[in-house]
Amino acid sequence: MTWNVTGTPTEVEPWFTAVDAQTTRVDLEHRYWDRLRLIPPRSDFASTMTDNERAVMGRHVTYWMGHVDAGVALIFSLVADPAGDWGMAVVQTDSLAQVTELENADPVVFEGVGRYEVLPLPHAIANLGVRNT
Repeated sequence: MTWNVTGTPTEVEPWFTAVDAQTTRVDLEHRYWDRLRLIPPRSDFASTMTDNERAVMGRHVTYWMGHVDAGVALIFSLVADPAGDWGMAVVQTDSLAQVTELENADPVVFEGVGRYEVLPLPHAIANLGVRNT
């Protein structure tokens, strides 16, 4: 089965679970999602950015908001990690090559302010938030 909400189909496997006599929960296992972790140049980066770094981060946010609007980036967020904040995006692509293209086109990468660690989410399960009322 495929899922095509954003124009890029992904493979999904549905599970149907009876909750009660009138409600069925549907869980979908998505495939071909990847998680990108933006690794900043230092652990206190969020609070010690230079003016130039802050400008690059502004371009970085604009870049990723375009991908959120296009449905490629499903989640884009700062992660408040006690060991040091970092950025995260969950993307839906057809290949690792497309993920690499996303990374390399990010102002943070090509302007040398950060780098990415890419980890696949081979069996992501998403809650669609659909409820019977």
